Amino acid sequence: AAEHPDWRGKEAVNATDSEGLYVYGPKTANSRLLAQLGFAFPPGLRDVGGKEGFGGNISSEQADLLDIDVILWDYSTADTRKAITTNPVYQRLAVHREGREVFEKESSALYDALSKTSVLSVPVALKLMAPRFDAALDGDPSTPTE
Repeated sequence: AAEHPDWRGKEAVNATDSEGLYVYGPKTANSRLLAQLGFAFPPGLRDVGGKEGFGGNISSEQADLLDIDVILWDYSTADTRKAITTNPVYQRLAVHREGREVFEKESSALYDALSKTSVLSVPVALKLMAPRFDAALDGDPSTPTE
């Protein structure tokens, strides 16, 4: 957070395509890591996942809740990524049109570091995340995001 003060207060979530648009809640490890880096969890999504807060699906009608500063997307295949990026409602959102997305494919180094959170994996995740988040926040779709 100290190295990236421009992240402070920007809204970010971790999401995936699981029977539609799935957002991980504010209590998950990745959401807490994003918070420690200075990112804010969008207030409109705070109740996603109910009391347990792990996460939940949002309807297409609620997709505008994802029009935030940056989204960290998990995906398993090219088809899954395509399902995310071709969702007609999602396509209209500025976060997508402006390239403020970070895609991490399952089994990528970043995915592995974030999914197996430990004292050893967090520094690896941070090293991989920082340039991707900077590029996404700059809206630079030419910068690799996986």
